[in-house]
Amino acid sequence: MSQLAIKIGCYTDQPSPSSGLQSMTMDLKTGAFSNLTTDLKITNPSFALFMDKGVYCISEASSDQDPKLVFIVSDICEKSIGLSEIPIFGGHPCHVAMSDDGGMVATSQYTGGSVDIFELYRDGSIKKQLKTIQLSGNSVHPVRQVTAHAHQATFLRLSCELVVVDLGSDKVLFFNYNKEHCFSDDPLHELNLPEGSGPRHLVFNQSETVAYIVCELSAKIIVIEKESGVWSITQEVFVLPNENGELPAAIKLSPDQRFLYVSYRTQAQIGCFKVDESSNSIQFLFSVSSEGDFPRDFSITACGKWLIAANQYTNNIVSFSRDPETGSLIYTGYQCRVGAPTCIGLRE
Repeated sequence: MSQLAIKIGCYTDQPSPSSGLQSMTMDLKTGAFSNLTTDLKITNPSFALFMDKGVYCISEASSDQDPKLVFIVSDICEKSIGLSEIPIFGGHPCHVAMSDDGGMVATSQYTGGSVDIFELYRDGSIKKQLKTIQLSGNSVHPVRQVTAHAHQATFLRLSCELVVVDLGSDKVLFFNYNKEHCFSDDPLHELNLPEGSGPRHLVFNQSETVAYIVCELSAKIIVIEKESGVWSITQEVFVLPNENGELPAAIKLSPDQRFLYVSYRTQAQIGCFKVDESSNSIQFLFSVSSEGDFPRDFSITACGKWLIAANQYTNNIVSFSRDPETGSLIYTGYQCRVGAPTCIGLRE
């Protein structure tokens, strides 16, 4: 395969808007982009989950403006051939995740402070809503933490658990469910983070015994580890040592789990940390320019040789070649103009 298919989530109400969910391809030999098209005209498809059966995207809107989850079926040429959709019960959905069995997706609502879980048909289309988990609580930030703000919900692969990141209450919550997709009303475990952290996203290692949490408000990465069934904090580091790295956004592990990457929106940089194989602790290595402004998201290809970043304020997608041995990033010089990109979706 010489061409990589990419889905791009965007904001459609920004000064340089897109018209909806975008698609393009990248040459896996050079990092050059081509074939930019619009898959679906929809309001603020700010997050897209690209799976074998199609694409799940959310319409990020307030609760009175019909936020929804949309599933787009694609043919072998990546052309959209059909879709299904369902309302989301909460304002400003911002994240989508799928269960390991492929039978459910979960959406996280930022202003609604809730998580919706939907059941899927075998073909991937949306069947029905199963449950809404309504979060509660607050923390110390006078503006951003007055109430709960669900920013991410992700299903674990090795256990029947849904992990919810609440920026508003400085908590990570673990909910159980069974094989019939019935969820517990109360979390099995709540991990309290330091006040004012504002956790945004987390990423687990392959064994799901360690997670790395990027905190939007404190500009820190918090490492948590599971021992004897209990999660606890083992490390806290600033995203940019000796700098005020404000509003970090995306956090991803390299395919071999040896490096951790974070985007810094206000600094317009992408940083790299080395992961210690024995202790799972991290050490800052370097940061590079995102070659734009406000890098909201990035993705690393499965081969580990490319990193693709979305700069929201400069309306551009850029590619970096990546050295799997050292973790280093080199800008290829290739970019593609896309209005207010917010998410890079590679097939999972």
